[in-house]
Amino acid sequence: AGLVRASGLTLDMLPRMDGVVLLRALAPLGAILLNFEDPFSQVRALDAEALQNVTLSGNLTSTTGVVILRAGRSSQAGVVVIAEGVTATAHTDLEVDAGERGQVNLTAPVALLAARHLKIQSDVWVT
Repeated sequence: AGLVRASGLTLDMLPRMDGVVLLRALAPLGAILLNFEDPFSQVRALDAEALQNVTLSGNLTSTTGVVILRAGRSSQAGVVVIAEGVTATAHTDLEVDAGERGQVNLTAPVALLAARHLKIQSDVWVT
């Protein structure tokens, strides 16, 4: 287990991590870009939260837990972007939340798969 604090991160090792991944970008312009080049990227669980936006541009599977992509806060709008051709698979719940007035942008085709609950808690724009 470890903690990294930085204004920007490159996580090349993420596809091979055997653990729960928790990412927070809570500065006023906080953003997280998850770009997995390996089509079979896996983590036990992923919880990513940013104040401005979270972008998923590569396939991701959780092997034991949830996948959470959250941007904004209840009173602040954020944007969650899921890129064209991406598949996100959660062993339990998959949650996508862009805040009360935020939006989720999906570029079709996209696959969001959850073994238990799929929760999208914002307006959804599909292009």
